[in-house]
Amino acid sequence: MKLVSALRGKGVLTSPRGEVPVRYGIDVFDEGGRRTARGWIVGAAAFSEMTTAGLRLADGVQLEVTIEDGDAEGASVEVTNPDALAAASSSPLAVRARTTA
Repeated sequence: MKLVSALRGKGVLTSPRGEVPVRYGIDVFDEGGRRTARGWIVGAAAFSEMTTAGLRLADGVQLEVTIEDGDAEGASVEVTNPDALAAASSSPLAVRARTTA
């Protein structure tokens, strides 16, 4: 497993109930030619009630995430559509995150 990029920023968690601003950290990996991504989100109070949601990144990329271990503080997430990160992984945001993280 090779770390491809580390994305950090402010985004929006989306669901049928509405939108909530969040901070996120998503690590993108190459696992034998297959892209995977997982990370964390903080900033929404109702994580424990949600299992899936959308996550719109700072650069507008829309991800679908499975929310794991959620509570009032935050949650771990697994990205279910990691191929959507192909553009985000080469964005200036990703480069900044890799050099400052």
